Amino acid sequence: MRIWSATRAGCSSRASTTTGTSHSRKLVLSGRTEADRKVTVVARTGGVLTELRVRRGDRVNKGDVIAVLSDEAREAQVAQASALLTQRKAELVVLAGGHVRQVHYPGDNLAGH
Repeated sequence: MRIWSATRAGCSSRASTTTGTSHSRKLVLSGRTEADRKVTVVARTGGVLTELRVRRGDRVNKGDVIAVLSDEAREAQVAQASALLTQRKAELVVLAGGHVRQVHYPGDNLAGH
């Protein structure tokens, strides 16, 4: 590399030679990446989470099972509703003075009850 310099008073110029140092261009950045699209997942029912099949950042497709909820609470609710239905049928027979032979309700055969 040649550097030229001039002085005003003497109007002389001189040249000197220097050696350049090579610099590499390196840019270091820190941060995190984020998905371009986020989706909120909501269960249609409540329950205890028994299995989580994905981790944060995993790619999932439509229809993939990502979590499994326990059925115990739902089964207990069905059993409770079935017992209440049986009780209400008995009350109906008593209120009708025994004149009700057989009462069929929509959904009597749900879940095998």
